[in-house]
Amino acid sequence: MAPSRKCVTLEEKGGASLSPLAASRRLGLSTLRHRDFALLFSGTVVSHSGDLVQSMAQSWLVFQLTGSAAKLGLCGFCQLLPRLVLGAVGGVIVDRVDRRRLLLVTQTAAMLQSLLFWALVVTHRITFGEILGLTLVLGVADTLNLTARHTLIPALVPPAELQAGVALNSAGMNLTQIIGPSLGGVLLGIVGVSGCLALNAVSFLGILGALLAMKWRPRRGDRLRRPVRDELAEGVRYVRKREALWVPILVAYGVAALAMAYSRLLPVFATDVLHAGVREYGWMLAAPGLGALCASLVVAARGRRPGARRRVFIAVATLVTGLCAFALSNLLWLSLIALAVVGAAQMVFRTTALASCHEAVEDSHRGRVISIFLLDYGLWSFGTLWLGILCDAHGPRFAVLTGALSCLVVTAGIAVVARARRRGAVLSLR
Repeated sequence: MAPSRKCVTLEEKGGASLSPLAASRRLGLSTLRHRDFALLFSGTVVSHSGDLVQSMAQSWLVFQLTGSAAKLGLCGFCQLLPRLVLGAVGGVIVDRVDRRRLLLVTQTAAMLQSLLFWALVVTHRITFGEILGLTLVLGVADTLNLTARHTLIPALVPPAELQAGVALNSAGMNLTQIIGPSLGGVLLGIVGVSGCLALNAVSFLGILGALLAMKWRPRRGDRLRRPVRDELAEGVRYVRKREALWVPILVAYGVAALAMAYSRLLPVFATDVLHAGVREYGWMLAAPGLGALCASLVVAARGRRPGARRRVFIAVATLVTGLCAFALSNLLWLSLIALAVVGAAQMVFRTTALASCHEAVEDSHRGRVISIFLLDYGLWSFGTLWLGILCDAHGPRFAVLTGALSCLVVTAGIAVVARARRRGAVLSLR
């Protein structure tokens, strides 16, 4: 009987007789067997694809209206500023309320914003100032939505599958980076900006339907509610005392503020550097998503692995290398490869850092800690602003190179400080 068992084992290793569950684990999809997580995942993919179609159309509209990279940066600043100003407060709210109901409210508000945007474009009344106002409204809704969605994931998957769930959630977001820009590039040329906005408004029905179909309900807690200021201060102290939290959070801040704002300059690279059109612009938007999707499926399939801190720093170094290659490229195909590398590295970094924070935090503090982590999106708004100004003054290549190399210096500084603090703690124990 031993030979037959050996044959079965080899056959399974070869993938010929893998069960559906084993096959899904190889692909990093095993967490989708949890019904409520699958609903959240699928609804988010549909809705976020529409968001990216709108974002692409909005950036193209702003650049066509103004011809200014600085105003493109200002638009990104207005979208992400609420995440910086209200992000931590949003964490307190998420720790207090039903996260599923909060998602229903925020997604409904975002859908209404898209409908109003569409109406103004169709009636030819849209102005740059109105775009900024609508962008601020969307930023407020997205601030609460982002924190609530991330903190809901640990409630929908078992602790042993948390890293896979976070990675698969990232894979879904990265899939939308391919679907959204690719669809947007086609629609922008066929139905224009108004058609893209209409599609986004309809896409919200996907996430709203998924949230209504979920069976998960929060447990009734008896946590004493204190003033928001006190709860925020407690969340900050909680992070400061745990190196497993403050290191990935600070690195995420550096990446967001200095490196990732390059995406707002893609219309400039497409037109002024690569001399391409709207189709190639869509490819450039999709390339980071493609790289990130491939990397996220690998991370989800591998599951929890040791050496998370090391992976964070390696991923940042790879991201900076990809950005430098993109900034210096004159060839479309080379630019697309570099952007795919950037997307893959950013996904590995962000998934590893976020999963590490989830594993190091108690659920009673989860909303505040994750909201502090997600303040990096708000810092990205400052990145879009100052990179836009640098781009207008010295060109897009200089702006992206400056941001990428600054990110590398800041990340190295955080690593040195963390190591010095660990050494100091060991010496004090002696």
